[in-house]
Amino acid sequence: MARSALSLLSYCRGLDLAHNGVAVLVLEMCGKLRGDRNAAAAVMNRMQAFDRATRQKTPDDLRLFMAPNAVIDWNGERRGERTGEDSAGRVWLARLAESNGYLRIDRVEAESVDRARVDGVVARARRDSGDPEAWVDEEARVEIIWGPSCCGPIERITVGPFVALPDR
Repeated sequence: MARSALSLLSYCRGLDLAHNGVAVLVLEMCGKLRGDRNAAAAVMNRMQAFDRATRQKTPDDLRLFMAPNAVIDWNGERRGERTGEDSAGRVWLARLAESNGYLRIDRVEAESVDRARVDGVVARARRDSGDPEAWVDEEARVEIIWGPSCCGPIERITVGPFVALPDR
């Protein structure tokens, strides 16, 4: 059924199936596309490549995805090449490593052919300070702005504060 649904949705056919594999998972990713969904599919493909480079911790590869003046705003602390600091890719990797978190993509919206926004979270688990045997799950909202064309480069990544998730 998932394969049939995918064949009917032109924007789903734009997703990179080589890295997604199972039709049900690809269909789930299609549900995350908003706005100009064909452009959003192209951005989703770029986001997956960006996420792979992030997980492999390769700042030189991340540079391929980021504008020369890209900024990382991590809970109000702005860093990146605009401020004359290290490359935005290195800043992103360092902050992600410090937080011990990983990126989860919730939605990709191509606002126009020239601009796209990715919403998601940096998720992490940390030990509870009151009980060393317990873990606390936390998430920080993330917004990634792609431009000046739908496929990049990344202009800005904004990460909010970490918030503890309720016990499940």
